Order: sequence, then structure tokens, then C-alpha cells
Amino acid sequence: MRADHRKVPCEGSYVLCSQLAEAKVPHIFMTNGGGVLESVKAQELSDKLGCEVTEDQILLSHTPMRQLAQEYRDKWVLVLGHKDVVNVARTYGFNKVTTVDEVFARFPSMIPFFKPKPDVVPWKGDVIDAAMVFYGKEADEL
Repeated sequence: MRADHRKVPCEGSYVLCSQLAEAKVPHIFMTNGGGVLESVKAQELSDKLGCEVTEDQILLSHTPMRQLAQEYRDKWVLVLGHKDVVNVARTYGFNKVTTVDEVFARFPSMIPFFKPKPDVVPWKGDVIDAAMVFYGKEADEL
């Protein structure tokens, strides 16, 4: 896909994708984007490229975080990012997930001159054991 216009694939993308699949050439799609599950990105690429892309072929900026889920399964993890990062983290296996907004709601003095969002439930944990960035800029956000 062209970095200058994410909605229009490069000319020949469908042909190349089809040839790779037909020849059974292993290939992946790697992006610095994130905030969604690999299955969502796979469907997005399938729709745009006109060929089947599976979630096993997707490597997002936060995909490597899956490997940390066992170690941090029941520890508090602060996730940073955009879109659906809390759902992504929980789907990966992190059971205790919080966000900056939730921590700020509990400790409003951490950001002077601002007020927490009224609809955010304050974080109830004691210690944040890890902070993980589930974020990457998509080409149209640069």
C-alpha cells in the first residue's frame, strides 16, 4: 500500500498477493500501526487488497506483547495507545489492565490544571507492574 494514501493499494497489489498465495510463498504484513486486534487488521487488508489475509500473517506494533501475557497475566499493566488497546491487551491475556485516564481519575493531582474525564472509573490497583505501548502511527496519521 502507498504511504501517501492508505485507502488505495499500490497498482498490482492484488496480482502480487494472488501470485504469492498461489505459489505458496510464505509472507507477512508488518505495520507500525496498532490499537486493533490482528484479526481486524487482516480483514481490513483482505478487503483492501482483494485477497485473503489471515491474522497469522499480521504483525502489528504491539503483537510482540503477547509473549509477555503469561508473566504479567495477573499483574497491573498500564496500556498506552489509541483505538481499542484495552480490549487488545485483555484478548492477549492481560487480566489487570488500566489506562492513563483511569490512573488520572484516581490521582488527579498528577496532571495540574486538568480534570479527569467524568465518565472514567478510577483505577483500583496498588502498584503498576508494567507499562506497555500498544500504539503506532498509521501512515495517514503522520
